[in-house]
Amino acid sequence: MYKSVFNSCFLIIFSLFLSSCGLPSSAVVDPPVVTSSDIDLVSKSFLAPADDQFIDGYEVYYKIYSTFDTSEIISDRDQFDVTGSNYKYEFGDIKPNRLGFKRLIYGDTETSQILYPPLISTDSSKAVNLQANEEFLISLNAGNDRIEIDSVSIGIPLRIVKDEDGYYKPFLNNVIEGDSDANGVTDDVVYSVSFVAFSYVSSIITTNQSSYPVFIGTITDIAN
Repeated sequence: MYKSVFNSCFLIIFSLFLSSCGLPSSAVVDPPVVTSSDIDLVSKSFLAPADDQFIDGYEVYYKIYSTFDTSEIISDRDQFDVTGSNYKYEFGDIKPNRLGFKRLIYGDTETSQILYPPLISTDSSKAVNLQANEEFLISLNAGNDRIEIDSVSIGIPLRIVKDEDGYYKPFLNNVIEGDSDANGVTDDVVYSVSFVAFSYVSSIITTNQSSYPVFIGTITDIAN
């Protein structure tokens, strides 16, 4: 009996130790591999990792900024830099939510229903899926905004905010003061959007864990 109680206490203490170190207590899947760079002005992209055996899909989050407030963009970007001396390991959507990022949606101009996680599935039986080493791309390009999987368009990127007709808003010409994702950007002001992504794992049916999020990049000077 005493041995059983001791073992239980040890496991609890050990689990708390792992949590306090910011390290997960289960296997973490590989994160997306960023393929875009700062010179890609209107699009950002990533590759699905080569080992996607335990990955259920991919989630993408965005954050809107005033183009003239680069300090906030840089500050947020640095928090996703795993090489930084003050980097904190936070997995799945914890860090994006903490920093005020919003979950991306995709569809068309009359999309009104949210897509439940994951945003993009690894299930090859579904019409929209992302397989190992395939590329996911977001483009916001003067009216030709789109999301592509391996160069095939699957729809347009949408914000988590709805218009007066109940449809999710696209990014271009639609950020107004009072929108829940506006982050201080007001009507007719040029703005920027940063994107992050992580490999998603359902916690319901697996002992694995979603990856840490990676910073995909920022699209700047978007006309509003």
